[in-house]
Amino acid sequence: MYPVLTNLIANKYIIGGIAIVSIVIFAYIYYLRTERKIENLTHERDNLIQVVETQKNVIKQQKVDYESIIESKDQLKDDIIKLENSNKELQKKLYRETKGKKSLEELARKKSKLIEKLVNKGSKEVLKCFEKITKGEICD
Repeated sequence: MYPVLTNLIANKYIIGGIAIVSIVIFAYIYYLRTERKIENLTHERDNLIQVVETQKNVIKQQKVDYESIIESKDQLKDDIIKLENSNKELQKKLYRETKGKKSLEELARKKSKLIEKLVNKGSKEVLKCFEKITKGEICD
């Protein structure tokens, strides 16, 4: 046969073999890169799952805190109403004109000794009560 033709056919097989080996090498490199990307994405997914779980726990705690704040707000609102009612009652006692009686201010001016005795007696009772409270006893 012809030596040139034989060399050409042999060169085709060599080129074909090189092409096949190159394709296999590139496929293997692609496979390795893809595996690395999959590992990275799996790791990122696991991290995101942990972040989501942490955020869910934070949201649960915030809901509990919110309910506690609402309960405290309602309790404070009730306390404010009670204090306002108590304030009104005390003002009624201080300014007794609504019942046709003289106010405590007027009584204090006219009968200062009587009011002084009452105030001193009340002050003593408050101090005794304060002493009991500081000792841990219950005040009457």
